[in-house]
Amino acid sequence: MEIVSVHFEKCLETDGVDMGLYIAAYRELERFFELMGSVFGFVGADIKDKLEILHQHHKSPLECHGYLSIKTMMEYETALPERLEPARSSSASHALPSASRTLLRLHRALEFIMLFMDGLIAARDDDAVSHVAQDAYRDSLARYHGWFIKKGAHLAMYTLPTKLTLMEKISKHSYGEVEGIARRMTAAMKPVYVRTEDLYSEFKLHDLP
Repeated sequence: MEIVSVHFEKCLETDGVDMGLYIAAYRELERFFELMGSVFGFVGADIKDKLEILHQHHKSPLECHGYLSIKTMMEYETALPERLEPARSSSASHALPSASRTLLRLHRALEFIMLFMDGLIAARDDDAVSHVAQDAYRDSLARYHGWFIKKGAHLAMYTLPTKLTLMEKISKHSYGEVEGIARRMTAAMKPVYVRTEDLYSEFKLHDLP
């Protein structure tokens, strides 16, 4: 959780949101979901695959200049609309799905994570985390999920423990330290989320299917 904060804080050292640092921060968030277990499968199930797609774009010797930041990614892909297609197959080097589409799914999941962490911090020690998760889900990812996924997500969230039990599970630090780390992580994520949201608005890419 501490490493997540460091990477997200550094993301905004460039105006366009550093792509490499964003990927690194999200890889650490992926570990967070692994600690949570299968209960958050509706969030983390395909994070690994999406991060690998972004990583391949970012490191591609042919295209890496276009993927230095989230802003350059959007400039590069909107300059040639075919780059926004779900998958391109004209050649092996262009077979990857659009990075803008891929990142949009991670961006939406980040909103859920922020709302969940905010709710978790505000909750009392003996509060059921299931209510926190359900509220966060309703106000974020539920907008993009069909009935079947929503039903499965709500059933999974009923199994979440109390705040105290969960905080002790997700970190090796003491309870007090974990809460402080969670506050820093949330504070680091928010400006990155807002800047990315602004970029999706600027380039009119919010409605990518």
